[in-house]
Amino acid sequence: MINEFQNILRLLRRKKGLTQKELAAFINVSFQTISKWENGVTTPDISYFPVLAKYFGVSTDILLGLEPLEQESAFRKFDRELYWEEQMERVKQWKFLFLNDDYLDFLVHRVWRITRPVSLLDFGCGYGYLGLMLLPLLPEGSTYTGIELSKVYIREGEKLFADTPYPHEFICADIYEYHPSAEYDIVISLMLFSYLLKPELLLDKMKSSVKENGLVIGIDINLEMEHAGIFTGLEVSDPPSENPDYKKIWKTELEKGERDYRMGTKLPYLFSRFGLNNIQARMSDRIFVWDSKNLASVPDKEEYKELFSKFRYVCLHDDPVRNGYAYYLQRGVNWSEIDYYMDYNKMLKQYLEKDNIFVARPSCLIITWGTK
Repeated sequence: MINEFQNILRLLRRKKGLTQKELAAFINVSFQTISKWENGVTTPDISYFPVLAKYFGVSTDILLGLEPLEQESAFRKFDRELYWEEQMERVKQWKFLFLNDDYLDFLVHRVWRITRPVSLLDFGCGYGYLGLMLLPLLPEGSTYTGIELSKVYIREGEKLFADTPYPHEFICADIYEYHPSAEYDIVISLMLFSYLLKPELLLDKMKSSVKENGLVIGIDINLEMEHAGIFTGLEVSDPPSENPDYKKIWKTELEKGERDYRMGTKLPYLFSRFGLNNIQARMSDRIFVWDSKNLASVPDKEEYKELFSKFRYVCLHDDPVRNGYAYYLQRGVNWSEIDYYMDYNKMLKQYLEKDNIFVARPSCLIITWGTK
């Protein structure tokens, strides 16, 4: 019961956004007393339980662990269009980190050697980001078809494509249930496989949608590689602070069917398993670099600042930062580890709001392709 109380008290305090000092002031004890309660060193006198229960809006039985504390699940519903509709702004800001235009040009003309008009089918297309990136590089007469479950994203895609000369079509459909009426030269998906409970079903659908000798392309990320590559000035500060290790959390998400954190490097295996030929893979060369000391020598300062603004937006609106304790607790992280993650997030937020900082972050997108 003591262990239950200390965890529940800490949970309720964090949920209300209070420091130990603020809670202590409310119930007229020292913040050291709150610390001892939360660490299980001591327990409150029985007279404090009704006061705490009233303040947090729960029963004393919940405080004592005799009744469960209902919590909203911090596991994300990546297979629901509502999740992505709520995240559209973050998705838009985030995608600038993915791919360089010149590297895509290199893939289209030097690696894939696309010299004639092609029909392109994009599974889980969102608002048509890949179409907008690829169509200017493809031979004139190429067409784009996007499959997307969310009508909100489709409307946004139609709006973005409205003033372009490119032949396009958006189809609102579940990717598992969609049956194409034609075969395509290229079938592609970006950052979709890792979020699916059954990625094999998508790959089977992609393979059946492409022409004989057509190209199947999957683009996804390996989070371990990405986070291992991040460097900020915090790592050379005094004292230094490195980007936390999230592998324990990612493994829990994988076990719960939320997402597969190493899908980028798993895709070549899946492509081989499904009988695709000539399987190859490349890594995006996109590395976001922000050096505030270099601002004076940048030709387009406003564009440079806008890039950093997008980067900062993505970092500070990431789910671990926004959901806080609930995100970590429901992924099997103990309280001392939660404190470490939360402290780092707070420190990173303060750092990103400073004027004199440095950040380097690779995209670590793995681009895998094979032929039917």
